[in-house]
Amino acid sequence: MLHNLKYFVSFLFLFILGVGCSSQPEPELPAHIQKLENLTVYSADAEPARQITLTPDVTYRDTGDVLFGPLIYDVAADTEGRAYLLDLTEKKVHVFDVEGQYLQTVGREGRGPGEFLRIADIQAGPEHLHVLDPRQTKISVFNRENFEHQKDLNVTLDENQAKPPWLERTRDNGTFYRPNDFYPLSDGNYVVVFSDPAVGMADNLPGRTYEFSRFDRQTETYSRHDILSFDWTGGVLVHAHDDGLFVMFEMSYKRQSEFDFTGGKLVYGWTEDFLFKVYDETGDYQHAFYYPFEKPPVTEEAALAHFHNPSDAIKAGVRNDTLPETFPAFNMVLLDDRQRLWVSCITENPDQYLWRVLNIEGRLLAQFQWPSNRTIEAVMDKYVYAIERNQEIGKQEITRYQFEMHAP
Repeated sequence: MLHNLKYFVSFLFLFILGVGCSSQPEPELPAHIQKLENLTVYSADAEPARQITLTPDVTYRDTGDVLFGPLIYDVAADTEGRAYLLDLTEKKVHVFDVEGQYLQTVGREGRGPGEFLRIADIQAGPEHLHVLDPRQTKISVFNRENFEHQKDLNVTLDENQAKPPWLERTRDNGTFYRPNDFYPLSDGNYVVVFSDPAVGMADNLPGRTYEFSRFDRQTETYSRHDILSFDWTGGVLVHAHDDGLFVMFEMSYKRQSEFDFTGGKLVYGWTEDFLFKVYDETGDYQHAFYYPFEKPPVTEEAALAHFHNPSDAIKAGVRNDTLPETFPAFNMVLLDDRQRLWVSCITENPDQYLWRVLNIEGRLLAQFQWPSNRTIEAVMDKYVYAIERNQEIGKQEITRYQFEMHAP
């Protein structure tokens, strides 16, 4: 996070380059940014290359054939316009066609083939739907044409194989890492992401990480455990009070790792800075880009404004926490099917987020403001899929928007 500083690339330097960016970091850049190789620094005053319009198109609702649980956790989409809604409570995946009509539900609660105790992630590949259950440490594979269950892949760490370099450290820290995220690779295998998001106390929060491993589907074994490693914080606030321990995740002012993967590219950012590093699917660093955007200041009032009717426990936790000077530079990132980054940023208005759309090289393509309770979960083809958390009625609304980027 910037501490009331704002870094600029000089106008003359930008003019000489003729492209509005610099491949050489300016001396005033933070030290951890200066040392990056293949770094592009953009001006904070960069203007979007295009305008963007988003038009509501389809809303996915309960029908006589399907009832949603109270928490739709994630949305995936495929190239044919079908949407896959991860129903965390019901432990199912609801499938809708391109017209928004309900098709069927995939999976159910249970311990059998194609059944789930918990769903953490879904991925729609070219031929298959892949569903991760971290409780049973398996990835279930379904045919994308008829949604018949084809196979369960056991992604447990086999003690007979070479141990990951992080295994002993994490166990000594009192944490138990499970697969909690994954991405299909171009060769049909997976990158599996290990972490332990279960927080029951504050003293073992430091040192938690995301660990990336390669899983080979044919042999059903891990062939590599050192692809990438990022810090995990979960944006967690842990507050002890008279009635016990209060744990709150994704606090708006906390820092955390954000990453996404598609088309052989993985993009990573630590929310302290508007800085993104790009890797290939083997974990090799490619390049990075940085914008010195100014960030809103944090006060107790501003921190609490991001909650709808915060409880006394939340108020006490924020009041007793050490607040940073500013909010993070961004709070989430996702990659679309064309390897564009969609990045949400906190503004001084807690009811509005600023979304920035950038290409994989970091050029600012477009930006727009959206309600902060409307979260983009997937972007595929010409569609944006968003979950809106309506606190007033206590339900979620899942909407598909058509978007278009055009010359200003």
